Amino acid sequence: MPRRLNMHDDEIEEHDANDDEDDENLPEFDIAELGELVGPEKTGGRRNLVIAQRTIPNLADILTFANKVGIPLSIEGCIIKGDLLAEADVDVFIDDSVFTETVYFKNGVFSAMLSLSDTDFEKGIDFQEAIFKEDVSMEDCLFLKKVDLGGAVFEKKVSFTWCEFEEAFSMDKARFAGALDFTESTFRSGVTCRDARFEQAVNLSSATLERAIEATGSNLAEAQEAQATEMEPPKKRYRKTGKKKAEFNPWRELDKASKKTMTRRHLLRGLFRFLPEDKKE
Repeated sequence: MPRRLNMHDDEIEEHDANDDEDDENLPEFDIAELGELVGPEKTGGRRNLVIAQRTIPNLADILTFANKVGIPLSIEGCIIKGDLLAEADVDVFIDDSVFTETVYFKNGVFSAMLSLSDTDFEKGIDFQEAIFKEDVSMEDCLFLKKVDLGGAVFEKKVSFTWCEFEEAFSMDKARFAGALDFTESTFRSGVTCRDARFEQAVNLSSATLERAIEATGSNLAEAQEAQATEMEPPKKRYRKTGKKKAEFNPWRELDKASKKTMTRRHLLRGLFRFLPEDKKE
């Protein structure tokens, strides 16, 4: 990844190398461990399956197990390989994690809540033709590659709040039966919703769009007009106000890096977002 800093590059490279090593050293999760995680002594009486600080090579197998035993799945601080997620009958919560490969929800049916926060997608994410019967929430996530919701059906509320989208975001031919919220999100590339249907309010009022939305054949304009009266302000879990972009200060960024153990997320969020558009290749 190109860097804008010329001074102290050796410090950044050293941190970057350590981050990659730390990520690779997260112990790999073995599917055989699942049976040990569901007992009352492990969950404290809560019917919840928690996996933390692991490398997950096959998320689909874990989700299949959670569906079978009927226990909500929580993933925290994990490195997740790309996967095809075809079905979820239990709530899924993913927090402070990184998807290193493309993740596919394509053509899947999801009957429970899907919630991701502080999670980064280094490759694409594909929701095409999937059906979501409950709320979908993406909060404070970073998407480095294309997000494709083409033809998907969302039967309840959908939110992409405080998110950053570096490449294209497509909602072509998607249907949103519930409200759609983009509070404080930033889109640095094209957004399309050709022939999309929005049955309730769409909140784009505080989003940052670097290009105009291509909305041919959709009712986006009417849905935006409805948002002021129909949509409740989102409740931010980690901070009461949205992220404010500061001017780039290399010394501040280096100082921040020196005061804490830097992770891949810190490097991506702290440096990548300040690059000019022509340097993000």
